[in-house]
Amino acid sequence: MPRLTLPCSLALAGLVILSALGGCAAHGVEDSTGFDSIQEGTGGAAGASGAAGHAGQSGTGGSSVSGSGGGSGGAEATGGSSGAGGSVSSGGSSGDGGTGGVAGSAGAGGSAGAAGGSGSGGTGGAGGTGGAPVCTQPDAEPNDTQSQAQDLGSIDDCDSSGSEVQGKLDGASDEDWFTFAGKDTFGCSVNPTFDVMASGTVLLCAYFACGSGGTSVTCPSGDTQDTSGQDPGCCTSKTTMAPSINCTGLDDSSQVYLKAYSPGNNTCEAYSISYHY
Repeated sequence: MPRLTLPCSLALAGLVILSALGGCAAHGVEDSTGFDSIQEGTGGAAGASGAAGHAGQSGTGGSSVSGSGGGSGGAEATGGSSGAGGSVSSGGSSGDGGTGGVAGSAGAGGSAGAAGGSGSGGTGGAGGTGGAPVCTQPDAEPNDTQSQAQDLGSIDDCDSSGSEVQGKLDGASDEDWFTFAGKDTFGCSVNPTFDVMASGTVLLCAYFACGSGGTSVTCPSGDTQDTSGQDPGCCTSKTTMAPSINCTGLDDSSQVYLKAYSPGNNTCEAYSISYHY
């Protein structure tokens, strides 16, 4: 039923009446007010407690892994989280930690190698022999044989005709050969002449090959008749040689070959030969 609300003045008046009535009842006076006694109500029952929460499951421990060859031990598994408690319940128990992995055995260290012995110092090499001086030759090398003779061109038998050639002999095995054509011209005389100029000893040979007919050569006194070449000739150790030539043909024109050589082992023996036909 709805609750009756009275103004403060009426409430106070009621309380006075109730007090008086109470007093009357205590003295055997009947309540004539017509109001029933008001009983004190009993308090409501206490509410039931909330249900306890489920305990959290314990976490499974991590598996231990054995290290191979000195490997690290297995990692310890983390324990399970505790369950959230209900309003009254206790939290879940924590999971057991994982068992630690077995540590790998340490490898045995290798044996230290023996120290190498120190090597002996090498013997110093002998100094090289100085190179031979370079011989720069003015003549056209190679001209070491009659077939390789340096060609000097041609001259005639007039007195105004003639020329000179220079060369160097590089040791006893070196020979220098030259050749020129001597022309027998009308009005001039054939009288071949050769002059040698050298700082040392240079020997000279002259060979003749007539252009027509056979060749006859006469060597001056003190010179040597020589047939070692392809044609007849003369050799001399003097500074001048003037052999005589006679061709059996129509004139005394011939191809002349000159050979210069040194009997010693002189290096770079310089010389010059002046020639006339």
